[in-house]
Amino acid sequence: MNKNKKVTNAYAYALLKVLEKDVNFQNFSVLVSDLLDFSTLFNTCSSIEEFFSNPIYETKNKKQFLMDFFGFSLSPLIMNFLNLLCDTKRIIYLSSILKLFLRILLKSVNAYIVEIEIPTSESYKLDVKKLNTILSTWFLKNRKETFIESINFPCFKEPIVIFTIKEIPQLLGGFKLNFITESKVIDFSISTKIQQITKVLQY
Repeated sequence: MNKNKKVTNAYAYALLKVLEKDVNFQNFSVLVSDLLDFSTLFNTCSSIEEFFSNPIYETKNKKQFLMDFFGFSLSPLIMNFLNLLCDTKRIIYLSSILKLFLRILLKSVNAYIVEIEIPTSESYKLDVKKLNTILSTWFLKNRKETFIESINFPCFKEPIVIFTIKEIPQLLGGFKLNFITESKVIDFSISTKIQQITKVLQY
């Protein structure tokens, strides 16, 4: 096991163990929201990642940066964890740690992140009834017990679905479901149907 993977596993599971001691739906939701927002910003703004990975900057400067920009927006648990990574000089592994932590956490509580792609149109209305039918069918077919290294959250009995909406002009109509945590795509977009029909006609 290389050092990157070893450090990532150690800190991701350590954070999960801390969370296990005091978890309910409310702080779980806040935690996941904070981590998703922070991870998105961290991964899309290369200057932030470069700052944390640069050994020229002292630990106190990195911790001060976290406090100035995230001290009032992130939960205390996340802030303490980020400060710990700074103190132990493991902040350079932050991206892989957060990615693994979120994956393990979501599986532990039987949660799914589903990105709904819809057309960019003011007149478009999502077929909620069809969406619910598709999701219900999918969960019935794919539901399974998940147990990861003795991490157990008994307060979560039913699957949790976290939705995000993404507008895609090329879709024309219909919608597409991306199960981010399962690497699964269910496509009901009109653009895909047109492509399928075109391929048949060209055959």
